[in-house]
Amino acid sequence: MQVNLYARASRFLLHSTKTLQRNHKGRRGFSTTAAAATGEATQILQNSSDYNEAQKYFKEGKYRLAEEFLKRTEAFLKVNQPSGVQQLDRVLREQVVALIRSDRFLKGEKLLERVIEMNKQAGASQEILCSLNTDLVTLRLQHDFKKAFDHAISLGKEYAALPNTTDVKRNLRLVLGTTLLMNGNLEEAKEQFAEILDSQPDPLNKGYTFNNLAVALWWAKHPVFYLDTHLMDLPTADSKIMDDKAEKIPASEQIFYADRELDHEYRDHLKQGVEIEFDYAAPFLKRSLYNIEREDQTRFEANKKSLVKLLSTRQDQFDEKFQLDPETTEVVIRNRKSATPLANLAEFFLFTNTESPETRFWFKYLFKFYQEVLPENIDRAYVHLAFLCGKKKQYNNAEAIFKKVLERLKHEDNYQKMLCLRLYGQMLSTIPEREDEGKDLLHRSYVLEEKITIWKSKLMYVCLPDLSLLNR
Repeated sequence: MQVNLYARASRFLLHSTKTLQRNHKGRRGFSTTAAAATGEATQILQNSSDYNEAQKYFKEGKYRLAEEFLKRTEAFLKVNQPSGVQQLDRVLREQVVALIRSDRFLKGEKLLERVIEMNKQAGASQEILCSLNTDLVTLRLQHDFKKAFDHAISLGKEYAALPNTTDVKRNLRLVLGTTLLMNGNLEEAKEQFAEILDSQPDPLNKGYTFNNLAVALWWAKHPVFYLDTHLMDLPTADSKIMDDKAEKIPASEQIFYADRELDHEYRDHLKQGVEIEFDYAAPFLKRSLYNIEREDQTRFEANKKSLVKLLSTRQDQFDEKFQLDPETTEVVIRNRKSATPLANLAEFFLFTNTESPETRFWFKYLFKFYQEVLPENIDRAYVHLAFLCGKKKQYNNAEAIFKKVLERLKHEDNYQKMLCLRLYGQMLSTIPEREDEGKDLLHRSYVLEEKITIWKSKLMYVCLPDLSLLNR
């Protein structure tokens, strides 16, 4: 890997308290229009100067001001439209969005609970109540995993009778399966994901589901995050933790095929034991990318041929002379929502066969994706590039990148900062006469680790459905 590529890296999806705030730009965005309100309700809100001011501030990203004018709209409705339940419901939902985008998750949770209760009293359908409660679990995942987990389990029982072929039920299954996955209930999680795929979901939901299913197969074999593994103990070209696939499954099953549908075979791959199931993690991540890219059908059709070529490449075709040169290959993965499975694919190879040509290819491709599609989410990519430099004993390059990330995150206390401190400390602890510096950095990472939890780091690897707060 050329050193000049390191400076061009860009990968990171924040799964700290800023996750939902930034997701409106891509993977799990919100609409800020009043399109869901209809008829008279729409007209009343549009005639409110306070409501229009709130919409203006939404568009400008000034969410605290948007919330303030939504509160004024709420007060106006209570006095002048006491029976206007639909309008009030709409305004309260938008307040929840404003609170989420300004990182006030607890207040957003309490207000969403109020919205759910109001809908119950108004006789809302099971579908609407299930959808709102699914949103509530997704919100709780950002700050209280136990509460989110218990809520998801109860929802699975409460709405078990809803048809599996509805988007509401699919979204509930995706959230429930994800909480089970994060809690370590892998078999139960896999069953939820399989049920979604059985129901013939839309491309985006299918893509999210294949990503999370792949993560379940990955974590079943390697449940301990690499933070607990020393930098120098990770696999090299001579020390793999990924077994030789050719001895276990046919080469035809090692790769993604666009010209024949493999979706119906996924259940066959889930009952073969941890070792064999692990081999399907990468193909399922490729299916995830393929389906998420289908969300924009026009762009998908234009890029389909190149996308299929990219995703259909077998492992044994990756070598130094391979025609898919990441330096010249066009980035045909363009959906911002593809960031998670693409990063998972690169990291899967990184932590199973660090120095393979395939690993180098996907990381270079990932960097180009973030540079061209999602340049604002860069920090974790830099950390992994520094890690790769350290593995190749390019310590000066690695240290420069680590320092750059720490400078960028000097006012943050989140997972990516802990990751940077941990890997930086591990690297220095292997360098003579710098062991004490390494110990100091490791200590700082352990102190920071006390402030955050492992489930927040797990959120970085999973996909959750778009919140439906503003849908009716």
